[in-house]
Amino acid sequence: TSNWSRQRTMVGVISNAQYQARVTMSDGRMQVVGSGNYTVSAPALPSVSVAVSPGTVRAGQNMNFTASLSQGVGVAKVELVFPAANVVEAMQANSATSWSRTRTMSGVIAAAQYQVKVTMSDGRVQVASGSYAVTK
Repeated sequence: TSNWSRQRTMVGVISNAQYQARVTMSDGRMQVVGSGNYTVSAPALPSVSVAVSPGTVRAGQNMNFTASLSQGVGVAKVELVFPAANVVEAMQANSATSWSRTRTMSGVIAAAQYQVKVTMSDGRVQVASGSYAVTK
């Protein structure tokens, strides 16, 4: 008896797909020696923690926005969103689970909301929110 195995990284979501294990004999004949079904589920949406440093700046100063994800599998992009200003900016990946963006803040605003939007490769979205302030 011989044991054979193969591992694959699965890239697509599929349900109840069939597989066959085939052996090619020394005379060239192919023989099916096993079969079954498998399912590949979408990765879970990551939980997202956001932070901004410092939380308050004067107009013209920089703020650093960060996002920590519980896992990075299947993440297509991470964006920094300012809903009140209708502004969306790409965040930079420091690793699969750590993202950041530094930006110069312009307009004076007290207790404004920002969001970090995580888009998965299958289109699902996870959003986390935080607040910041810009003074004169």
